[in-house]
Amino acid sequence: MQILIILSTIALMVAFTLFINRTPLGRAQRACEQDQKMASLLGIDVDRTISITFILGAVMAAFAGLMFFMYYNVTGFSVGFLAGIKAFTAAVLGGIGSIPGAMLGGMVIGLVEVLWSAYFSVEYKDVAAFTILIIVLIFMPQGLLGRPEVEKV
Repeated sequence: MQILIILSTIALMVAFTLFINRTPLGRAQRACEQDQKMASLLGIDVDRTISITFILGAVMAAFAGLMFFMYYNVTGFSVGFLAGIKAFTAAVLGGIGSIPGAMLGGMVIGLVEVLWSAYFSVEYKDVAAFTILIIVLIFMPQGLLGRPEVEKV
C-alpha cells in the first residue's frame, strides 16, 4: 500500500506540474498569480480560472483523503486537520507557488518528524516540525525554493 501511495502521488505531482507548465489553463493560472488585472486585460477569464483552480485543489484534497483512508482505514470529521496544517506548513516551507518546493517542504517536515521521533519524545514531533517552519520564516520568508517578493512600483 505504501508503494502504491508513493507512486500514485509522484505520478499525480508530475502530471500536475506538466499541467501547470504546458497547458493554456496552467498559463492562465500563472498569469493570474502574477497580476490578475493584467491577465484580465489580456483576455483571461480570471473568475473562471480561479474557480477551476479551486476545483483542482478539491480534487487533489479528495485524492489525498482517499490515500489516507486506504492506508489507515479510519474516517472522521477531524481526521485530516493535522495533515492539512502540515500540508500548509510544507507549502510555506518549500515556497508558496512552487510545486517542487512544496514537495521538498513535505520531505523536510517528514524527515524532521522521523528524526525527532527516533531521538526524542514522539509526543513533540509536531512541535519540532512547526519550529522548523518558524525558523525558516524568520530567516527565509520566501521559503526554501520560493522567489523573493519584488515590490512593483
